Amino acid sequence: PRGGAAARRRNIHAAPGGRPDRVHLVPRTGDEALKIDGDCAKAHLRRGAALRALDRYAESRDALEAAKGVSSTPAERRTADAQSRKTAATATRVRAAERRQKSRLADAFSTGTFAARIMSRLLAAPPRGAAW
Repeated sequence: PRGGAAARRRNIHAAPGGRPDRVHLVPRTGDEALKIDGDCAKAHLRRGAALRALDRYAESRDALEAAKGVSSTPAERRTADAQSRKTAATATRVRAAERRQKSRLADAFSTGTFAARIMSRLLAAPPRGAAW
């Protein structure tokens, strides 16, 4: 079966043949499909999901906006809206995590705690060749 929460967490639907390890191939194949039929909402949706799985959020949003523009049914529009919200939320979480990490690194290097931790580890380590 293709459905289920576990499949959604792994972005299995975005990958060719349901294989998450091949998700990097989807944008290229999506581009080829869109060259044939540029009004295919499903191709835009799959491309957007794959780009989100590859952490390419701006491109993902563009693909999902294109899907909204060409969708012919309310269900396709709802799916595109939901995917777009998910992409925006993920991008926001990633930016927040990056800011926190930058702040932690800046604090560690500026206050000298990083150097102090390294020195304490070096001083606590036994000399090379010493038996335990």
